[in-house]
Amino acid sequence: MKPLPTAINFNDGLSRVKIDYNEHRENSHQLLLAAGFYLRATEKFEKHLAEAVDPNCEISYEYVKAENASLGIARIKKMFSIAGQTMLKQSDKECEKISGIDNKAIEKLEEITTEDVNDKDKLDGICEEISIWLQEEFELKEAPFIDPLILYEVLEDLTNSFSNLEQSETIKTIFSSDNIRTLNTSFKSTLKRSDVKRVVVVPYKDGPDTLKVIAPINEGRRKWVVKSTKTGDEYVISSFEGQAAKWVEEYMRGEHLGITSRDNVEVTVSYNRYEPVNGKPRVRDAVVSKLKVNYDSTAKQESLF
Repeated sequence: MKPLPTAINFNDGLSRVKIDYNEHRENSHQLLLAAGFYLRATEKFEKHLAEAVDPNCEISYEYVKAENASLGIARIKKMFSIAGQTMLKQSDKECEKISGIDNKAIEKLEEITTEDVNDKDKLDGICEEISIWLQEEFELKEAPFIDPLILYEVLEDLTNSFSNLEQSETIKTIFSSDNIRTLNTSFKSTLKRSDVKRVVVVPYKDGPDTLKVIAPINEGRRKWVVKSTKTGDEYVISSFEGQAAKWVEEYMRGEHLGITSRDNVEVTVSYNRYEPVNGKPRVRDAVVSKLKVNYDSTAKQESLF
């Protein structure tokens, strides 16, 4: 007698991809293709979001087993600190910020795949929406960069995955018995690779810049939104370090004159400048390590080095 399949424990901490396929279907290899494209798409999307939220952590998946009950693949998620390449548990502080991002990523793909993506403008709009969503969801100081080329590759893989399924077949991600996500398998992206250009990332490391503060900052811990007098770029200062951090603390205690839009702020700054083939460059991840304020001639000039 053939043994009955044992019940699967969906609450064991593994994530699963499961295809419910039609009985007696032909071309069984298509099921493996569908699963492969789906796994590659979802893992690439999650890794990109994790990198956007916390560049110091990365995610990898380890295959664990195939299971009964349709086509099931179980995986375990690993988080790594890039600096030491040490495996971390999800609760560890170093990667705590990206805890649960796998579930959030699939939720976002559920939203994205409700409508087909047929032009570059729509792709760019989705990237911008994801960027703002991540900033709000993870309480980031600035909206992170979402690469249109990576999103294009994710949507292309999903399209290829779904094209290998027959009508009424479904593919789903299972995080637990009460947390199951199913994407719209009728979704397709008709974009071509030539439609999407890679954004060039140009790092600027510990260089000088002279800034104008967009709005006066006299109190509180609002974002420092500035404009470079050298490049014309407007950007948010993500963090202050070293001498600059010490000065900002003093500034917030009222120990220095308030900065107005008339004053020049000389800084040593590091950032990444994202330069699309078409469109306006954007500066992100700005870290200021040194700072000096040249006040307007009617005010006191103050050196802070």
